[in-house]
Amino acid sequence: MMKLRLKSSLALLMLTIAVLPATIVGGLLLKQQSDVEANYRIDMLARLSNTIEQEFDYRFSLLSTSLDVLSRDRLFVQAIDNFFLAGHVNASLGSLVKNTPLVQAAYLIDDQWSEIESYNGIHGLSSFTKLKDVLLHRISKNKAKGRQWVFYYNGENLMPLKYNPSRRGIIIGVPIFQSMTNGLKRVPLGYLIVVVPIENIIKVLQPYLKNGERVVFQNNKMNNIVISNSKVDLHVPTINKVIKIKLDNKYISKPIEYTMKVYMDKYLGVNPYIKSLKYITFLGS
Repeated sequence: MMKLRLKSSLALLMLTIAVLPATIVGGLLLKQQSDVEANYRIDMLARLSNTIEQEFDYRFSLLSTSLDVLSRDRLFVQAIDNFFLAGHVNASLGSLVKNTPLVQAAYLIDDQWSEIESYNGIHGLSSFTKLKDVLLHRISKNKAKGRQWVFYYNGENLMPLKYNPSRRGIIIGVPIFQSMTNGLKRVPLGYLIVVVPIENIIKVLQPYLKNGERVVFQNNKMNNIVISNSKVDLHVPTINKVIKIKLDNKYISKPIEYTMKVYMDKYLGVNPYIKSLKYITFLGS
């Protein structure tokens, strides 16, 4: 019996000695592979964050360029004083909305803030009251670059519910002047107002996200905006990258700032190679 036990112990010792190097190597390979995957994940997160940031800035730059061109259109100046040109303005506003994915509604209003024409708007809208006071104050005080003023809205009824169920988003106001040829103080004849609902921002950015990825926009003047391509599971471990961004370009008089957090699942999944190494480690332990 003693001999049998001694043989068994010897056999176990020899097996342990034989497997131990594989265990050590397996552990090192596991750590190396884990580090490679972690770095790969961090690199993917950085690329996704840059893509989202660039796309957001690019979309708003295109919008600002379109608004600058449209606000200089003589048709808009003439339509403010000529009711019969309102139909042509509607077509121009419609073209802006259809060709600019961020925008869902657009208004042309006179200097008394009465609606001249709108597209996807609400006829006889009275929700510009707060915007009116802020915009007029900024125009009278502004000495900076640009002629476009950007605001958040939260709870205002600026378009039919089907387009903006969250009642949240961004407004851009652009003064319409009689002439742009001199630098003298001028009083606007009216304003071009465009509405960018949260829903359109989500539609523009959502295609860049895969399962397990989400973007959260944060600003102290608005509740968080969460964008994802699937249901968010808050129990899944994630890594994230925080970016401070300004919505700014040469047309905007006063930029607005926000924080963007990009989240990504921490784990890529179980690699079959990793599985094999874990079995080696287990057998050798």
